[in-house]
Amino acid sequence: MAIAIDVSVVEEGALTSEQADTFLQLAIRCFADVTAEEVEEDFCRPPVARVLAYAGEALVAGAEVFKRVVEYEGQVVTVGGFGPFTREDLRGQGIGARVCRAAMDYLREQGCAIAFLSIGTEDEPGPFYARLRFYERLGFRRLPGPFVYANVRGELKEEGGGLIAPLGSMELFERVLRGDAPFALTPEPGYW
Repeated sequence: MAIAIDVSVVEEGALTSEQADTFLQLAIRCFADVTAEEVEEDFCRPPVARVLAYAGEALVAGAEVFKRVVEYEGQVVTVGGFGPFTREDLRGQGIGARVCRAAMDYLREQGCAIAFLSIGTEDEPGPFYARLRFYERLGFRRLPGPFVYANVRGELKEEGGGLIAPLGSMELFERVLRGDAPFALTPEPGYW
């Protein structure tokens, strides 16, 4: 039996302290494999909004939503991204897909040309390919090579597992997928 879910996007300045606390607690629970050091060093970008998914009064899923301006092969690109999560006991019911679609709709309304996210590496092939299939159903495609970002100390890092999806420009989406240059989330630090 499907449960009723209410999904909304709340801009960061409108988020209540209770919403922020509940969001943080659920995110910590869902991202138990991400260390505090990784968050501090690599995910140092403040969100512009959050997607909140409630079943009744309980927050069951969410996403931090990010936006930045980068340059790709001489062209300025407004990129949006998000970090979704769903309570483990409710996964596989379409809640995460609804959260992702709400984030993508918000980013599209904010003028983002493409969406970016990282699904990690193929160190654990089963989970990696399950995440890849999930995001492909939402329109994401795997970057042909690693993406580049700067950590909080300004050190450049490369990682695989970057995905992009068209939001406002199919032309730009295709250009990045077929381009020779690596996709870089610089000059600002962090990749969300």
